[in-house]
Amino acid sequence: MMIKRFGNKQGFTIIEMLVVIAIIGILAAIVVVSYSSWNKTIAVTQIKNDLSEASTALENARNFNDIYPSTIPSTFKASTDITLTGGSSDGITYCIQAVNTKYPSDIYHIDSANSNQGAQTGACTYSLTLAINPVGGGTASQSGTSPYSSGSTPTITATPNSGYAFSSWSGTNCNGSASHAIPAIVANMTCTANFIISSNYTLTYTAGANGSITGTNPQPNIASGGSGTAVTAVPATYYSFVNWSDSSTANPRTDTNVVANISVTANFTPTTISAPSAPVVTANTVGTDTTWSWPAVSCPGNSVRYQYRYTISPSAYDSGWIGPQAGTSVTFTTSTAGQTYSVAIQAQCYNTATASSWSASGSDSYTRIATYILTIVAGSNGTVNTGGTYDSGTNQLITAIPNGGYQFSSWSGSTGCSGVQSHTILMDANKSCTANFGVSSNWIAGVGNMVGKYVYNRDIISTDLYTTGSTVGSATIAWKTSRTACGNPQCVTGLDPDYPASAAAYSLVASNAVDFALGTNPPTYPARDACKMLGGRLPTENQLLGMQSYRATYGNNFGPYNDSSYWSSTEWDTYNPTVAAWTWSFYNLGTWGNAYKDDVGFIRARCVRG
Repeated sequence: MMIKRFGNKQGFTIIEMLVVIAIIGILAAIVVVSYSSWNKTIAVTQIKNDLSEASTALENARNFNDIYPSTIPSTFKASTDITLTGGSSDGITYCIQAVNTKYPSDIYHIDSANSNQGAQTGACTYSLTLAINPVGGGTASQSGTSPYSSGSTPTITATPNSGYAFSSWSGTNCNGSASHAIPAIVANMTCTANFIISSNYTLTYTAGANGSITGTNPQPNIASGGSGTAVTAVPATYYSFVNWSDSSTANPRTDTNVVANISVTANFTPTTISAPSAPVVTANTVGTDTTWSWPAVSCPGNSVRYQYRYTISPSAYDSGWIGPQAGTSVTFTTSTAGQTYSVAIQAQCYNTATASSWSASGSDSYTRIATYILTIVAGSNGTVNTGGTYDSGTNQLITAIPNGGYQFSSWSGSTGCSGVQSHTILMDANKSCTANFGVSSNWIAGVGNMVGKYVYNRDIISTDLYTTGSTVGSATIAWKTSRTACGNPQCVTGLDPDYPASAAAYSLVASNAVDFALGTNPPTYPARDACKMLGGRLPTENQLLGMQSYRATYGNNFGPYNDSSYWSSTEWDTYNPTVAAWTWSFYNLGTWGNAYKDDVGFIRARCVRG
């Protein structure tokens, strides 16, 4: 048997692997740094090459034109990522600077003074030279130290000496105020501060209280015989310009032919406000109080306020003028009879500066007249109109209204109560009047089976009324406006048990508190409603029999031969309770019959009460 042995092989340990990875990382970093440095070196080399070539282009342009151009000639093209700026500002010298956009912090330049030395680090620098004109007129300073890097914006300041005034700056890009920052420097600059000899005179304008001055102020250096510029005195709100302290009223003001210093003050005064119109006052009394009110008075551009004066006569009270107040009403108790209460109102327009005079007065008065109470009482079976509280000396109407079937009989009570049914009574004291009523003379006392009851002295006629206020319009009248059964509460059972027995089921109720009109015209139950307006009702069949028996007692004026049927208060339920009601014929001496409920031909109505 052959046995083959294999050698024992081992791999890398973890520590060995970490060491290898670290070495690889270090080598990679060295490569990256070296690559980046290499790229930057290439960029710097390219910048220097472009600057050298641009310098050559400027030199060539000078050879042809005798001066350096202000910008880099268009024949030169910069390399990729390279930006060049600069040129010549005077045709004699130049400076160009360049930067690679990938490395903006690395700036190089080349100039005509050192072109043989090639590109130098840093931006172009330019000199700023300050000059004085005239010499001795003042001084000039700059905020930094010349030369300046391209793009710098130093501040230049001109300070006049005594007897001089700053006039202007001259030089390219030098214009501005006495002290200002110049635009970005991109070339050598010379700025000259110009001064002028101070004029002999100064114009000074001062605003007094409540105003201001617009225009140049003060105005120095005005030559003798010269003129100033216009200034305006502007008053504050609610004020007006009056004059200058030298009595001049010119505004705007321009001083001419100046031969001395001028110093004047503008004077202002509150603007006059005209007095407003008089308030329109109205007195309104409710109960024991009276309120005097008035619409707001117009004060355009200003506020308004009021004062009042309250007087009472003949008691001679006088409050004097009280105010001011902003409100447009005052209220006082005016309960004493016989006194006249008056309020006068004046208005005033005002603002924070001044006020107008008070307006003319507007006023109104109220006289409290003595009042008395009128009490009107209705006796039984009637009503009266309503009383109340009334002024002394007035005449008030009292009216008695009898219920249906009753009539007015008399008035009783205080002096002046007696009289006709409706009359006036003088209110010179508290009065109490009672209306008395009795049964109407149209009602005839019943006899026989009608004792204790009354029968109206005639049939319903065309001039009688329904409760709707309309007239009946015909001597014959319907029992019901539709051929339907009588309903509750207008009809109930058991009210007419005698004639005939079969008719005892449905009868119209006797109570006049029930509504028989039901909002229609004519009413739903015309005959019953007309009787109600006379103070009665339709009779039962038994009562119709008694009226026939004693018809002479009741006026013997019932319907003639061919027109003597009268409605009872009862439906006829054995025949057709939805279409018929019982009637009674006086001509046939008491034969029963029925008729359609809405029939009107030859069907009459005679009313009873009680």
